[in-house]
Amino acid sequence: MDINSPAEQLFFTTVRIDTIDAAGNAGSGTGFIFAHKYKDNGYPFVVTNKHVVKGAKKGGITFIKKENDKPKLGDAFRIENDDFESLWYGHSEDDVDIAICPLVPIEQHIKSLGEEIFYRTISSDLIPSGDDIEKLDALEDVVFIGYPNGIWDSKNYIPVMRKGTTATPITVDFENQKKFLIDASVFGGSSGSPVFI
Repeated sequence: MDINSPAEQLFFTTVRIDTIDAAGNAGSGTGFIFAHKYKDNGYPFVVTNKHVVKGAKKGGITFIKKENDKPKLGDAFRIENDDFESLWYGHSEDDVDIAICPLVPIEQHIKSLGEEIFYRTISSDLIPSGDDIEKLDALEDVVFIGYPNGIWDSKNYIPVMRKGTTATPITVDFENQKKFLIDASVFGGSSGSPVFI
């Protein structure tokens, strides 16, 4: 698969997260690869929701393998950890449902095993500024990518892309909190999905 259009690239910004808690209950969610820019360098992290990894005794992240600088569809690398929750750094405020995991150590470990992974990052400079947000209308189309109810193309290891709209104006803090609502078919497993306008 050639990765030419922005939409095609979006399919490679996410990873599937699978977890097992202490009671043996399985869960799944979405993580996305975020590159925070600092002094002209991008530092990649996997970002998800805290509730996706909270209480996870075991867990894994599935990446698509890379071959000749392209995704090797149908071939994935799953990295697993028996102390999965400890890999994640949750936001210090309880009501901010964000957790991050540095990607560099994971990628270095995968390379030490003779494998390479393919991904695209969502750069921090893509986050809309205050001026950008003020230019948005009350109703905007949104796209999100992830693994709703654990659904994915299990033969090619790619997520599904969904569409919806904003349900509240982005410029207004919903319930006086720094958030807005979307109207879309969102199911468990979509937690951690990036949302794009």
